[in-house]
Amino acid sequence: MTMKKGTASGTKGKPKLRLVDEFNEKAEKPVSAGRLLPPDARRVHLKGKRFVITSAQNNTDVHPGFLKALETFCEKNDAKLMVTRFTYNKTAFSQEGQEEGQLWYDPAIAKYTFSESAEITKKLILCGELDVSPSAVDPLSGFDNYCQGASGIIGHPKFAMKSLPGLGDDMARFMYTTGTCTQRNYIQKKAGQKAEFHHNYGALLVEVDDNGTFFVRQLAADNSGAFHDLTDKYLPTGEVLKGQRIEALTLGDVHIEKVDPLMEKVAFDPGGILDTLNPKYMFLHDLVDFTARNHHNIKNPFFWAHQRQLGGTVEGGIDLAGAWLKAHERADRKDIIVESNHDEAYERWMGEADPRLDPDNVRFWHESCAEKQG
Repeated sequence: MTMKKGTASGTKGKPKLRLVDEFNEKAEKPVSAGRLLPPDARRVHLKGKRFVITSAQNNTDVHPGFLKALETFCEKNDAKLMVTRFTYNKTAFSQEGQEEGQLWYDPAIAKYTFSESAEITKKLILCGELDVSPSAVDPLSGFDNYCQGASGIIGHPKFAMKSLPGLGDDMARFMYTTGTCTQRNYIQKKAGQKAEFHHNYGALLVEVDDNGTFFVRQLAADNSGAFHDLTDKYLPTGEVLKGQRIEALTLGDVHIEKVDPLMEKVAFDPGGILDTLNPKYMFLHDLVDFTARNHHNIKNPFFWAHQRQLGGTVEGGIDLAGAWLKAHERADRKDIIVESNHDEAYERWMGEADPRLDPDNVRFWHESCAEKQG
């Protein structure tokens, strides 16, 4: 951005014009400046099908092993590596060797740096122009509408993802942060020390299909710089280990009485998620929905009538969960049911229900209470 520097009274000649780096705080300050257009009107359009996006801090050394692993990934998967920049503690380091008005960034990432607002697809925006402090507790706070109906990516050393509300048939929207490729470099006070704990060596992988639909997943590295993507492990030496089992997979909320058949096929059919990733552990939240007597509808007589019409009973829901677990169990994987609010509704029902008013479930209520008491 070109800005005009004012001149003192009596100075001869025209005002000096100069380029000021937006990340610099010590450059000479102009008299005035301004932009007519918002960020979305200045966006560039990126070409390509696969991008790896991370971030870097000023005056901070890159993690050489992680950068090497990222470069290997991009070479093997025909991806473009992009590094956004953020600033922190700008006055603590010498800028010797840099042009006036510029901060120092590790030369190892010079060819990858990107500091503009960019459209990856019409529904996914890379906010490379943003400079969010690495000590921000919630780096996504306040950006819900920044991308105006699209999902967005913000460079930051903390991993975060936030789902955003939409209307009707709107495509699901998310905001993401990237992780970083630079080392820990924080002021050793409260905010900096908290940020150091949440510092993540990582990047976002963005893949775009032929229909323009995007898919995003995190590449989270360990302290050596090695990271997994699906069943491949990328090492800081540049090696790639194929066919690796993942440690664990969380399906999220199962709600067995309302499970989506398509999602179950995607997860469990041959060639599906479980078959491909072959996790050592599978974590299940809200295995049962407890539809038959969920406390949210317990006083709704129309809901009770509908459950009777469907033949929905508490015992039927529990039996369905057991059969589902049996059908999907594997000897080389440990399945763990995480205590969740819908599962806990079973115990709540035992403590609050009046079996005299519920003939469809009275026998199972007595049996459940007897087993719990015993």
